[in-house]
Amino acid sequence: MEGEDRYTDKIVLACDRDKEATILKEVVDYEKSARDGVRENDFYSFWGGVPTKDGIAMLSVNDTLFRRMYKQLSALVEQLEADDSVKGILFTVDSPGGMFSGAIPCAEMLATQISKPHAVYVGGLACSAAYLLSSAIAVGGRLFADKSSIIGSIGVEVSYLDMSGMLGKMGITRRVFHSAHAGKKNLSPETDEGKANLQKELDEDEDLFIDCIARYRGTSKDGVYEKFGQGLTFHAAEALERGMVDQVCDGIEDAFDYIRASVEDGGEEELMDLKDMKTEEFQTALQARPDLKASIVQEAVQAERARVATLASYKSLAQCAGAETVIENAIRDGQSPEEALKGIIAENNHAKELAEKAKEDASASLSRSAAAAVANTPVVSPISQPKTEADIIHEGMSAFFKKKEEN
Repeated sequence: MEGEDRYTDKIVLACDRDKEATILKEVVDYEKSARDGVRENDFYSFWGGVPTKDGIAMLSVNDTLFRRMYKQLSALVEQLEADDSVKGILFTVDSPGGMFSGAIPCAEMLATQISKPHAVYVGGLACSAAYLLSSAIAVGGRLFADKSSIIGSIGVEVSYLDMSGMLGKMGITRRVFHSAHAGKKNLSPETDEGKANLQKELDEDEDLFIDCIARYRGTSKDGVYEKFGQGLTFHAAEALERGMVDQVCDGIEDAFDYIRASVEDGGEEELMDLKDMKTEEFQTALQARPDLKASIVQEAVQAERARVATLASYKSLAQCAGAETVIENAIRDGQSPEEALKGIIAENNHAKELAEKAKEDASASLSRSAAAAVANTPVVSPISQPKTEADIIHEGMSAFFKKKEEN
């Protein structure tokens, strides 16, 4: 098949240093033709996607990623999902990352809209936005990394090139005018306000970035901050220890085997037979059938990610610090969402009881204080006012007439 031959040639050439110039020219030609609209809808020409004989389509996510490429990748995945000849999808990744704009919508699509068996194989770099996409694709699948691959560089950065000095020497002056109510448009990073605004945008972008990766990898945002390097990169073995990939391999064939195992029929029945085996028999059976092992691992990974995602969603139910601690401990200790929910409800109710008791105690204390204040208030006798001259005359006249009446 012509498509298969073409794609096989690309895989071989990618490992052939003597033909790098030819490969680069081909990539540039496809990029240019896509920009010019010649192959705007011919996504297969640049990304691959032609299925192999066993129905596995291969997509290459390579080089620096741009907004248009995110849209193309999403559209091609939709085509492969609708193509009955495609039984599974293998994504090969070798990219340093790319633009933040457009990356998260693409990642969310890849994390939620792929229903066919799929996996990711990192044969070189999976950094920054490329790692974001790899993590998204691995939801419901598996993230394989060649032992020589480099993983990470999680975060967002922006570069600012100050050419004012050079332009000044050339006699070039740049003047910018804003409309009346757009004075803060494109603030200069040379100003404190510009720096603060740029930092705010970067931090907000990073928060979105980290939130996605945490969900895709079945951990928390704090877990990403603590273990995923804060911008550092790691070789595959250390990335595996940190939970950034699912499996380190020696080549792409392991990823192919994983997808084939998911595509093949009969696996579920054989897995049911393994339930009654002893531990040693079970391990021996898995060694003889790596495809069954891959299926079991896939189910376990999916179940664990679903468990962590459910527990993370319970954070909105926490009404006190105790309930938040219950969630964190449940994620760490492997507790089921059902058990954790009971603990969350108990902690919330306990917090409410303490709040009501504190309110009652405060009210009673206030009443006691008021009563004590009344009891301890001394009775003050009216202060007699001194007699005026008119009072004395009035009293004297009253006494005179009274005595006169008595006589």
